[in-house]
Amino acid sequence: MDKTRASVRIVTDTTAALPADYAAAHSIEVVPQIILFGKESFREDVDLTYAEFIRRLKSSHQLPKTAAPEPRDLIAAYRRQLAAAPFDSSVDGCQRYRSIGADGQSGSVCQRGCSHSRYADCRR
Repeated sequence: MDKTRASVRIVTDTTAALPADYAAAHSIEVVPQIILFGKESFREDVDLTYAEFIRRLKSSHQLPKTAAPEPRDLIAAYRRQLAAAPFDSSVDGCQRYRSIGADGQSGSVCQRGCSHSRYADCRR
């Protein structure tokens, strides 16, 4: 993979139905959606395989429901992809925002680049 393509990071969920080998070859992180059979919930392709899904679907009197992926799973995926993205540390803004996302402290830098938590606290 060339450097231009490697600098793009993608996070999607299992509704994209990407083949696992394609996702791996293109560094695409796939986060499992939630599948609900009655009161039971499963993470697609983690707690519930496709074969098990079909078995349950055929034997169930109700259609399953779906829900968005767990926020913690999405946040973890974004952090992994952000940490893996190549950034030039000489580009101050990119490095600053990368570190914000990596540590989860979205308010740790004001819009002017200071270390204040809010723009209103900036003394510049």
